[in-house]
Amino acid sequence: MKLNHFIVKSLRGACLIMFAALVVIVFMQVMLRYLFASPLAWSDEIARLLLVWVSFLGITLVYFSAEGHPAVTIVVDRLSRLRLFLLLAFAVVLFIGGVVSFNSALRNHRFISPVLHFPGSLKYAVVPISFFLMSYKSAFDLIEHFRRGDSEQQGEDAA
Repeated sequence: MKLNHFIVKSLRGACLIMFAALVVIVFMQVMLRYLFASPLAWSDEIARLLLVWVSFLGITLVYFSAEGHPAVTIVVDRLSRLRLFLLLAFAVVLFIGGVVSFNSALRNHRFISPVLHFPGSLKYAVVPISFFLMSYKSAFDLIEHFRRGDSEQQGEDAA
């Protein structure tokens, strides 16, 4: 539980900092381009990178948050076994997606950005990070469900 809390706090902080930087950089770019006719050469690359990172980390943050994302769950709530199966399937798909995207990020390492000269893998590194974090959260939720199920079962046996 402490690890989940740490992950949520870290994701919130990272998203906040990256989004603030994105807003400032894009605002500077627009002002310099239209007021002074002298745009920054590096702002497009860094803004694109920040947007991708904020998007994926934001999705992960919503998945981790206790509030979650609004959803209609009437069918899944009534079919608890289906819910467990879907959670397990989601965890497996995320883990496989994480492995595939990790390999893709490594393959793109040799491509260098034209202005900032950072490796292409930096652009794609957030995808496996996000997938592995969401896969961990799905596995954690499954374990918690089985623990609650065991404790509820023991409570029923004692009564």
